[in-house]
Amino acid sequence: MDILSDILRTLKLRGTVYFHASFHAPWGMNIPAGQFANFHIVTNGICWLDVDDGNPPLEMRQGDVAIFPRGGSHS
Repeated sequence: MDILSDILRTLKLRGTVYFHASFHAPWGMNIPAGQFANFHIVTNGICWLDVDDGNPPLEMRQGDVAIFPRGGSHS
């Protein structure tokens, strides 16, 4: 079992909403804080992730995953 599977299993997920989207520059989206866990997987290209914590945005590339187990605000 890999570490991601271990983490997801401990979250005790009860429902799912998935969508696959393709974006082209310029694009952006804001995800408000919520009560549900969410995650993002970069399948192609690059993007920037701003976790709204005062730190500079992080560059994400193909294969990178961001997980927000408590539904934190990000863009």
